[in-house]
Amino acid sequence: MPNREAEYLFGPGLIGTCIELVLQGVLSTQFVKYFGTYHNDPLILKAMVGILVLLTYLRSMQVFTTIWFQLVVNFGDLEAAMGLITGAPGIWFVDTIGVFASMITVYVQSYFCYRLLIISKNRYLVATLSVLFIACFIFIVIATHYIFQGLEHLTQVAFWFNIYLPVVMVADITLTTSTAYFLIKYKEHVSKQSAGLLDALIRLTIQTAAPATLCALLNFVVALTFPNVYPSARSMASAAPNIVLPKLYAFSMMWTLNARRQLRASLSDTVESTGSLSGRTAITDAEHNPVEMRVGELVIAENCGEDHGNNASEDFLGRGSHDRWRGSKTPQ
Repeated sequence: MPNREAEYLFGPGLIGTCIELVLQGVLSTQFVKYFGTYHNDPLILKAMVGILVLLTYLRSMQVFTTIWFQLVVNFGDLEAAMGLITGAPGIWFVDTIGVFASMITVYVQSYFCYRLLIISKNRYLVATLSVLFIACFIFIVIATHYIFQGLEHLTQVAFWFNIYLPVVMVADITLTTSTAYFLIKYKEHVSKQSAGLLDALIRLTIQTAAPATLCALLNFVVALTFPNVYPSARSMASAAPNIVLPKLYAFSMMWTLNARRQLRASLSDTVESTGSLSGRTAITDAEHNPVEMRVGELVIAENCGEDHGNNASEDFLGRGSHDRWRGSKTPQ
């Protein structure tokens, strides 16, 4: 029987790297679309996207460097190739691949946690999720510490990764379902046209989260069930989803930000249709609705009376001055 150890140990990493580089190309188009479309976004939001651009390109450089050293520089030398991810001297850029991936995950999830805080006003829920994501980052840092110690510490590395996988999956699913839940909850208190836009946001929330959540679930299943036919075969099998996952998180963030123009067009059609029947060109009595979804902005009215100064207006998808709807009646 031929020795297929190299296939099991490095095949998943090669597959993951190819998919990762394709996703970076997709992300590049998303970045160009964002900066070319949303000129009036706040500087802090543009800076967040700019940092994400830097992080994702550095990540692609890192995974490509890893696979290059494994399959080209150390071609045919399994022990040397394995040493690249277990404390190879002088190649810290490769050894910290897990930390860098987790950094992107925490960075993107912080945006979605902020978005959840805006619509839920539940600080305890968001704080709990934030702690879980930060804990996941710490788990990866600890695992990386053992990676630097060498091959004899692979058991400890696997232990911390096995803690990380279920925690990040549970936190990710909870974040998505909680966001969808609060959108559904607010839908009960809005006008018909605003409810339609909330439906679109619920679909967007699920659609943007689905790829990363499914990848995290696949990663968890592989880590538990993949046949360990060679030493470290099971842990290395997780390389493919682990490499791809950070880019899926980044893609979900950019998909959400770039969806605002389409949502604005959808809202425009709805408002025009309603206005032709009611004689109004704006969202019907938006200030009296407990919840109103403006384009790129979720408005949660805390006071439905005549005092509109107490209304809480917060961003959901990201604020741009051109993304706001100004309620106005038709001239008499």
